[in-house]
Amino acid sequence: MPHVTFLQSLIEAGKIKASGPVTGLGKRAGFIIMTADSRDEVEQLIAQDPFAIEGLIDELTILA
Repeated sequence: MPHVTFLQSLIEAGKIKASGPVTGLGKRAGFIIMTADSRDEVEQLIAQDPFAIEGLIDELTILA
């Protein structure tokens, strides 16, 4: 699955510290804890995720 391969590459690069599904929201959801130099970097990384490219991300919240 391209999304998982993408996440694995970010783990190997030291950008993702934790990720996984979130349950109980009534829709499919997940979380990612990332290390980045800026919010812009996080936005750029997420934009490269196959889920983002395919338009599968309905809602995104970035907390710093």
